Amino acid sequence: MKELTIRETQLRAYEILRFIANICTEKGWRFYLAWGTLIGAIRHDGFIPWDDDVDVFMPRSDYVQFLRYFENNNQSRFKLYSINNRNDYYFSLARVVDTNTLVKGERKDIKTQCDCGIFVDIYPLDFYGNSKKKAIQFFEGQQRLEWLKQLSLQDVFCVPRNAKALAIIKAPFYLYARTCGYKFFYNAMEKRANKAVGEQANYCCSCYGTGGMSAQMLTFPAEWFEKAIPHKFEDDCFPVPVGFDMLLHQVYGDYMKLPNEEERKGHHLYKAYDL
Repeated sequence: MKELTIRETQLRAYEILRFIANICTEKGWRFYLAWGTLIGAIRHDGFIPWDDDVDVFMPRSDYVQFLRYFENNNQSRFKLYSINNRNDYYFSLARVVDTNTLVKGERKDIKTQCDCGIFVDIYPLDFYGNSKKKAIQFFEGQQRLEWLKQLSLQDVFCVPRNAKALAIIKAPFYLYARTCGYKFFYNAMEKRANKAVGEQANYCCSCYGTGGMSAQMLTFPAEWFEKAIPHKFEDDCFPVPVGFDMLLHQVYGDYMKLPNEEERKGHHLYKAYDL
């Protein structure tokens, strides 16, 4: 195996992004650059130099069709990984993986989580609610189910030392979660999300893969996604949400300001290899 540099890793992820873009263009499905990839597009016209992955948003209705597409079209080098098609993959969001590569050292809350290759994470956008309060309530309901899903995957019941009261409160939830299993809670999240699909909603939110960020931070006016505008990213143009500036300010603050030199590090700690 050959270890890949950060630039080589970026270029492999860029290939996956182009693969996703080609499918979505052919099928008429919407997607937008997201999170650090969106910052990279706006601030650098490409990757943040020290970043090492690609993220995209996909409205739930398109996300469902995108996942369904791979049921019969998952034979290429780029494969879809999701809870639905693997028994060793536990993230609620799906990702498209370059199977000619291998990533070692990705943080795993669950030890049996499979190793992936270089990947692009697909974040479903759920449209729900005529008020931000309603959208946040939906988000928080999804996060409670996500917590139970994570609890169900823990082989050992763990609580911090000197937290007997917490153990008493948490124990019944742990037993309930372990009895039901992680797919029970994932399916409950998906059922709620698919019921919520309604592009007429005034708000939308990104409930999966939150990294601990709050519902308040990850709930957005739907008008920010009313249309996509093309923006340069590396050697191509990809869609970004029309409200990208407000979205990035809400999540990151002054996103155009470069971090201090010592903070310019990728948020993943893994190494990528060419197989």
